[in-house]
Amino acid sequence: MTPHLLRHSSSSGSGTGSHVAISSNASFCSVAAPTSQDSTECIVNAVTMKGHVWESAREPLGSRNVQRVLEGVEPEVYDELALELQGHVLEAMLCPHANYVLHKCITQMAPKALQAITQEFLGQSSEALIQAARHRYGCRIIERLMEVAEPDVVAQLCDVLLHDVVSLCEHAYGNYTIQHLLMHGPVEHRSQVLKILTDNAAEMGANFHGSAVIREALIQGTEEEATKLARALVRSPGLLAQMTRTKHGHKAVKHVLDALDPSEQEAARREFCTEASKPHAIRRKHRSR
Repeated sequence: MTPHLLRHSSSSGSGTGSHVAISSNASFCSVAAPTSQDSTECIVNAVTMKGHVWESAREPLGSRNVQRVLEGVEPEVYDELALELQGHVLEAMLCPHANYVLHKCITQMAPKALQAITQEFLGQSSEALIQAARHRYGCRIIERLMEVAEPDVVAQLCDVLLHDVVSLCEHAYGNYTIQHLLMHGPVEHRSQVLKILTDNAAEMGANFHGSAVIREALIQGTEEEATKLARALVRSPGLLAQMTRTKHGHKAVKHVLDALDPSEQEAARREFCTEASKPHAIRRKHRSR
């Protein structure tokens, strides 16, 4: 039987554009000499990819080829190919090319592969997991795991992230993992994040990335949790006025006001007017533009 062959004529993931050609008699993978700087011919199929997934996934063209092969195979073949990432999950998460293959293995939910990937990832040290949550590629993989993994797996992952919530909230990539925890994590873990944010409201609200997490927390928390967080932010003199001058902060402030009762909203608005009238506040506003 002729193996299932795939055709790819546009780039997927990272790197420059490529072209995967179909050959009805092909049972091997070969790369011809480029016809131009941006064009490379390659014949690939599931048979020739076996045993070469990890090797291929680490290269720009190879990563795209693996992804295309995975898109066209049966579930049992998919699992077999995806399992070749075993022993390399953490490295794949941080690789600019292999992370796309790992992402596909997770989002297409091949049962055996997903279980193996999550078990290997959770078997890493807490420090390694936290570092992955701070990584530009690693944070994406963690977000997808929160969306598709079994509840007990998500809970274990969230347990680790809770150890470093404040630092992650203030990190350029880490803040996205905490926002995802608030959206997809277990209720008890979301409540713990809300409490930590409330206890550190002044620091979180004043931080560029932290204010984005504040906004998501106000959306995802219970009415009681959102009110407690909003009141903690209001209690910090000048904080709300400062937040209104930042990209994420001004969005968060709208939700802060929604969580307060009418009298508290009016008091917060008066504070805005008072703070805005101060010369130093006006100068900061002009510098931020």
